[in-house]
This record gives sequence, C-alpha cells and structure tokens, in this order.
Amino acid sequence: MDNVSTSVESTHGAGETIEKIAIVIRRRSMGKHLLFSQLKIITQDTDKQEGKDDDDATNLHPATDTFIQVLFRRHSSFWDRSHNDTFPSKNSSLPYGAVIKIQLHRMECDHSQINHGSPDDNNPKYEVIRWFMLMDPRAEALKDASAASESIKSDDQESGISQHLYFKARMDQFLKYNPCVNSQGRKDKKIKSVYKDETKPGDIADSVAHGNKKHKAMRAKLFAAFLIESFGQQMFQEDHGSAPAILDVAGGKGMLSLELSLQSQSQCTIIDPLVRGKRAKQEFNSRTMKRIQKANGNVPLHLAQSFSLNEKCLELVKCSTIVVGLHPDECTEDIIDAALLTNKPAAIIPCCVFASLFPERKLKNGKLVCNYDDFLLYLMEKDERISCCALPFEGKNKVLVFDPR
Repeated sequence: MDNVSTSVESTHGAGETIEKIAIVIRRRSMGKHLLFSQLKIITQDTDKQEGKDDDDATNLHPATDTFIQVLFRRHSSFWDRSHNDTFPSKNSSLPYGAVIKIQLHRMECDHSQINHGSPDDNNPKYEVIRWFMLMDPRAEALKDASAASESIKSDDQESGISQHLYFKARMDQFLKYNPCVNSQGRKDKKIKSVYKDETKPGDIADSVAHGNKKHKAMRAKLFAAFLIESFGQQMFQEDHGSAPAILDVAGGKGMLSLELSLQSQSQCTIIDPLVRGKRAKQEFNSRTMKRIQKANGNVPLHLAQSFSLNEKCLELVKCSTIVVGLHPDECTEDIIDAALLTNKPAAIIPCCVFASLFPERKLKNGKLVCNYDDFLLYLMEKDERISCCALPFEGKNKVLVFDPR
C-alpha cells in the first residue's frame, strides 16, 4: 500500500485523506464516543511474494521513528458510520502492539504533520475515518500462555492459560515500543503516561463495579456466609466423591471457594481458564494452605477451562450440588441458563453488562439491555423463581438466587 497523502472529495467532505498501516503504541479511551491513540507508521515490502495479500501483516516493517497522533470521534462528520461496530469504545478494543490499516483525515489545525523520533506530542493531528485490524497481538500472547499448561492437562480437560505468561507477553509488547530506561540502563516497570491526567475514567467505573482492595477481600467472605445461610449448611457439606460438590464458575484466584471451605468445609471446584501465578498449575500459597488445614477444610480444585453451555460443562453442573459465581463477567448468563437446564440451585452476583459483546439481549418489552439494572431484570425474566437481594459491600452487590427445591 502506498503511504502517501492524496486530496480527495467524498461523502466525508473536501479535505486531505491518507491511508496508513501502523502499529498501536498507546491509546486512551474517554468513553464510548472518544479515544486518543498514538501510532507508529510501518511500511510494506515493495517486492511482495506471490500469493501474499496486500493486507498481510507478515511483510510489514516499521518506518524509522515515524509517529502520529490520531483521534477516534464517533460523532465526527469524518467518521464512517457504516463502520460503527468497529469503533473502539474501550482500550481493549484497540490493543497496543496491534497492526492496523487506518484511513485518516488530516485536521486543519495540523502544522507539523508527523513527529519524527518524539512520541511525546499529545496533540492529535488526524481524525479517523475507518480502520481495520490486520494483526491482533493478544492472539500470540494467548498462544504462548496456553502452551505452558499443555503439558499438565488431562485427557478430559482443556488446556489452561497462564495469566503470568500472558501479561508478561503483553508487557513485553508494550515495552517494545515504549522503552523507559532508568539511570542504570534498565527498563523501569512503571511507565509514565503520555497524558497529563493519570486518572482514567474507567478507574472510577471499576471502583464502583468491583470495590476497592479492602472490600474485595470482604465480599467473598460475605457471599459465602450468605450462601450457607440461604441454602443450608448441609448442602455445602455433602460428599460427592470425585464429582464437584460446589462449582465456582469464573472463580479467579479462588477466594469464594476458599471462604466456603473455611466456613463449611465444602469441596469446591473452580472453573476458570486463567492459571494464576508463575506455575503451570494454579495453587494456593503456604499461608492459605495452613488456614485450610486449621479449619479442617478441603483444598479447592481448579479446572483450567472456560465455561459455556456445552455438553462437558452441563455434565459438571448436573453432578454438582450448586453453581455459584462472584462477578463471573461474560459467562454470567451461561451460569443461569445451565442451572435452569439442569434444574440445579445457583447463586450469582452479576457485574459487567458487556452490552457491546451481547447486543442481541432484550427485555420482554423489547428494550435493549444496556445497563446494570436492565441486565438484572433480563436474567430474572428467564424464570419467575429467580429472586434478587443485596449484600452489604461496595460495588456490584446484587445476588440472583435460583432455588428449584
């Protein structure tokens, strides 16, 4: 592709439009309608191999110290509304290290079109018309992280994803284009933002949704106590042999399973594709193991796999006593659906709505599910036996309970 500017006049109005292939260096979302990004221009080989596509990311090379600042603005007259589904409404929609093809409109206020060797100029020089992802670096990071658990998986279990290796690969990708070197010549772990305001809008929303660190430590304890009181101690102490008694879906580090083990000596099985820690298999630290032993509890098991409405997961639900989830994110609806299909008790605390990921969700009155209250109502409308109550901790604290007994 020729990286040259051309004067055009189209549906976007008169002005200069350019098309580039670039690497995402940094980005900052300001909500659903505005995002700033810094790009490093890359070029294609002039001698293309036979059979190679023009948009193939394997024959691209970074241009020497060529950076540009761009602005994604959904309500701009330049943004192509036929591509609204590709608008990066959050940072993760435009991952750093991604190779993208992007069409830009040069802003009138631009007096120095391109920064050579200095990525610190924050003023955007271009508005985005449309863009396409050519290479997503998260796919390679996932591939490397999955390989670590391949050697320990059983025949009937999917391979997990090493959280440590995944985030290490993503950080390496960031440092590749954002080197911060200290006086000893080493790379600093703390990266200064190119933006003056260090507080991101998402930080506030995350605090409201998940609570701060102090309350995160308490919410598992409170939820476990609620479950035991609501369903009865006996349910959590039933012996299922090798079958999982309590399924903790998207259980993360296993804090809820740990509390259930400490409070009721439950045998819990955590289902989560991420393997926390630097080891290939997720384990509790020695201090936590001593707490479990002192309480005569059972060490929670971990299945490194995702949860969905497939035959394998439904079989796990059928063999369990109850299915629980504390802020299970994307699989929230699947937990409720699995409980309804198998007629098993379930209790979850929904969190994020993921309206853009599940745009087909609608209430019975036809309204799209776009906020937290709508999401709770959407889940409760699945069965009249689903009830809702609140727990006394900060953040998303509404519990949905399904008890078919």
